[in-house]
Amino acid sequence: MELTNFQGEPCNIQSYLELYKEGKTSEVSEWLWNELYHQGDIGTASVAWVLEAHEIFLSLKDIDWNYLGFVYAVMEALEENEFIPCPEWAKEKYRPVAIKTLQHALNYISEPITEEQQVSILGLSIAITKTYKSFALVEYAWGGYEERLMDLDYEKNP
Repeated sequence: MELTNFQGEPCNIQSYLELYKEGKTSEVSEWLWNELYHQGDIGTASVAWVLEAHEIFLSLKDIDWNYLGFVYAVMEALEENEFIPCPEWAKEKYRPVAIKTLQHALNYISEPITEEQQVSILGLSIAITKTYKSFALVEYAWGGYEERLMDLDYEKNP
């Protein structure tokens, strides 16, 4: 089966799976967001990555918080945006992978919890529960917009 990137072009994920096994997560991260995902657009390689990289993710020395974000993005593209139909070979697999990913990551939260950890955990929780609209509110809050709204003087600027 030929996998495709977000533009529908042929895409091979094997060399990046090898880099991921070697712990080269920053190289892989750049490739994921440049080749497999773009503003909600995904291809079958994006879905395959979530499934194929999962066991590697579980075995990494350090948690790759970016993997959680990518799983969220792929699930949103499939379920909320319906950018592509979910491939038959992934329909019963990607949600259990997401749940196991979240369970694993929760064991590695640092004190104090970092913003990256918060966003990753929250995003994947939203995907698992299919409450995608909630993430827009979270992004809004993280952007500091709520503070700016509170600073407005509504008596002077109705």
